[in-house]
Amino acid sequence: HRVDRRQRQMCIRDSCKTVASEVKEFFKDKVLKTLIPKNVKLAESPSFGKCIFDYDDSCLGATSYLELSKELISRN
Repeated sequence: HRVDRRQRQMCIRDSCKTVASEVKEFFKDKVLKTLIPKNVKLAESPSFGKCIFDYDDSCLGATSYLELSKELISRN
């Protein structure tokens, strides 16, 4: 039986959602709300020897990391 790429992706995402919900349930308010999505630019930037903010500071990955840093600062 052969599984196509879309089915694999769906399985991976579903398992991640399950793990994420279990982590949130266990740790409750200690879990940060900001999510860092998979992003091509995030994957490419190390290949160019650059951090994401030097490589493409307007991509979704960079803006997500910026939001994460703001969330961390606001918690402390």
